[in-house]
Amino acid sequence: MASSLARGPGNATRATGRKEALLDVAAQMLARGDIDAVTMESVAAAARVSRPLVYKHFSNRSELLGALYERESEHLHRQLSEAVLQAEGLEQMLRALIEGALGAQVERGATFATLAAGAGRPVHVRDVQRQRDSATLRYFTRQAVEELGLEERAATAGMRLVLGSVSLTLHQYRHQRSSDHAVWLAEIYVAMAMGGLRALGESSKS
Repeated sequence: MASSLARGPGNATRATGRKEALLDVAAQMLARGDIDAVTMESVAAAARVSRPLVYKHFSNRSELLGALYERESEHLHRQLSEAVLQAEGLEQMLRALIEGALGAQVERGATFATLAAGAGRPVHVRDVQRQRDSATLRYFTRQAVEELGLEERAATAGMRLVLGSVSLTLHQYRHQRSSDHAVWLAEIYVAMAMGGLRALGESSKS
């Protein structure tokens, strides 16, 4: 890690690489579940760099944690968006969403949980997340209207419930972290979501 902080082809690239490497160190520390252990001094020690170098990139601990949350949430959003966009049809879109979210629990779940518990999410990131959530709702709603023939009002309400259930599914997974449980939960989520939406479509026709 120290070598990655010391090398780079140019000043801008080197600075970006050093900042990302420091965030990597902080993420590794957070993955152990102890947010209080992440300080400017401990990150510098773990990265084997000087404290002034850490302060060069982050003015304080709150800024460091906020930057880490922003990076991790952006990565997750990009990953899930790519998977959903590549899916064909509403059922596969929902499957891509829930499987991606469950997969992220394995890779980054501890980091997100620790940051959230320690108020590591800055206000502007919350605003960005609300905008992403609204865009996701519109995208899935449009697909439900086109594919299932739902009225937009009903589709919006139904998809809001379906998307809101992602967090409940992740909560269930955290009680039993295993690949088999993740597969089982994904199947239940997709079956219940599609079953409910199709029933909503049938009721609107009657």
